[in-house]
Amino acid sequence: MLSSPAPAQAQVLQLLRAINDGGSWIKLPVEDGRAEYRGPVFPVAGMAVKGCVKIWDGNPGSWTLRARDLLGDAELEVTTESDKPVKFDYKGGLQAQLDLVVEWSEAGDTDLYLWIGVSLQEKEDDEERDICEPPPS
Repeated sequence: MLSSPAPAQAQVLQLLRAINDGGSWIKLPVEDGRAEYRGPVFPVAGMAVKGCVKIWDGNPGSWTLRARDLLGDAELEVTTESDKPVKFDYKGGLQAQLDLVVEWSEAGDTDLYLWIGVSLQEKEDDEERDICEPPPS
């Protein structure tokens, strides 16, 4: 039986919920020091966001992140360490597809936990909340 992705309307609602929640944690399995993720095509309707990626402080070593939107021009390539925020701006087209490659300074296996904080760019009053920190639960 084939499964189908969530309808576009549901995907937009998932994205808006993540923005409303301030972001989301992502877990990536790392094997031999490398992880890859390619997301589904996702409707973003030209949305512009301020973002921040931060590696959980329990993931030691340095991490090289290469992220790009396969359906747009956005790219991010950075080497960082745990608990060091990396801020970015993103402006999407009608749709987006995330391609992410992560390389760890170690050659082992682990689970990488990333906080992806987001805020709509037009929300000037959001400056009081640090999008690089998960909101209190």
